[in-house]
Amino acid sequence: MKKFVLSLFLVFSFIGFARADELSESLQEISFKDNDNSLILGIPEVMSLAGDQNLDIAISKSREKQAQSYFFGSFANIAPSIRAQGSVEKFQGGEIFFGPIPVQLDRTTYKPSLSADYQINTGGRAIFQIMASKYSYDRSKAVALNVSQGVLHDALTGYFIWLRDNSKMEVAKQSLKEAETQLQTIEARQKAGFATSLDTNQSLTTKYERENLLLEADSQRKVSGVNLSVILNIPVEKTLIPADKLLKPIDFWTEELDLPAILEIASENRIDLKALTSSIKEARARFGSSIADLFPTISLSGYTRGIGPNLNELDRSKQGSISINIDLLRNLGIDTAANIRVNKARIEEAILNKEKQLIEMRKEIAQAYYDMHLSQDKLKVATAKLKSTQEAHRISISRQKAGLGINLEIVHAQTKLTEARLEYQDAALKYNNSQIKLLYETGQLTVKKILDHAGII
Repeated sequence: MKKFVLSLFLVFSFIGFARADELSESLQEISFKDNDNSLILGIPEVMSLAGDQNLDIAISKSREKQAQSYFFGSFANIAPSIRAQGSVEKFQGGEIFFGPIPVQLDRTTYKPSLSADYQINTGGRAIFQIMASKYSYDRSKAVALNVSQGVLHDALTGYFIWLRDNSKMEVAKQSLKEAETQLQTIEARQKAGFATSLDTNQSLTTKYERENLLLEADSQRKVSGVNLSVILNIPVEKTLIPADKLLKPIDFWTEELDLPAILEIASENRIDLKALTSSIKEARARFGSSIADLFPTISLSGYTRGIGPNLNELDRSKQGSISINIDLLRNLGIDTAANIRVNKARIEEAILNKEKQLIEMRKEIAQAYYDMHLSQDKLKVATAKLKSTQEAHRISISRQKAGLGINLEIVHAQTKLTEARLEYQDAALKYNNSQIKLLYETGQLTVKKILDHAGII
């Protein structure tokens, strides 16, 4: 006797769908010049590369997608399960006996069935689990956005450091050119009998000092270029070319606010505080879920099925059932009581973490606030000093041409002018980066704000 059985089993779970929230502000796509060996970088290009290629941002977005999937999956707890099952049995070549006479058996039997079951936790455990998953998803979105702002901060500060080092190299080149010009002038004056060998050696020493300054500036420019390449996740062997020749101070922070007002803005805008708030809500939802375990669970189930020689001739039957289960004394209630205590402690921990972060926030913002004002004052001093040394250098050259000055005056003026140029670049860097830092600490570091204040939008 041959027997053939075909079984089909399907489970359907119906859940709701929701459109995923995107990050509140994504980095814009900005075209920039690029080839196999070099890359021209300005502020727009740096922010675009940071948003598109940074690995930390990619990892945070991946975690956000995972949290989104968990959130969607949590709806399964309120959805019924529907099962469809069917079998076909065939008997060929068998025999049965009616008295002494055997009868050949050739039979086909169909057995389709449809069943459903649904569970209701009267304490609302499924709802609390959905809420917990939703807050976890909100937290992941906030963390991803906070990572994006952190990368934007690192990319911009790294870019300004690299641009400062490029500017110092330009300063070194300009100073070397001035030293070479002065050396040529002194050599010509010595031949004419208007200068001594001491004057020539002084100018030659200055020229060597400027060459050494150029070598140091070039080395530092390469190091900061590698650091920027790592932040932007671009090959370190690619040559980076600055879109701007010199670093200039930019007014990114234009609001005239005192420290208490800035702290108030930060309390509303800081992404990490929003993430911690979601953590508190998630902990409370999980605490509610553990309390819900104390309530009974109602199970509803039913099925309909049939059996017959073909699908048009079935003997049908139906059945339904309702059961109520209370797990209060499962394992003597130890698991439930422990979960309640654990989740209550997690609420307390989440609240303490937010309070701790608020304290750290106030300290970081106060430091960034005073650093910005200090860098602003130092930039004014550096600007005034640069103008003064430029004028002194001009006067020393004019005095030499008029036959009133000596070579040592020009050498001294050139040295002071070079120092002032370098100090100005350092002051501009600290001014720009201190503002970027304050924007980041107050949760206001966005692509639009940077491009707007940089005069690009």
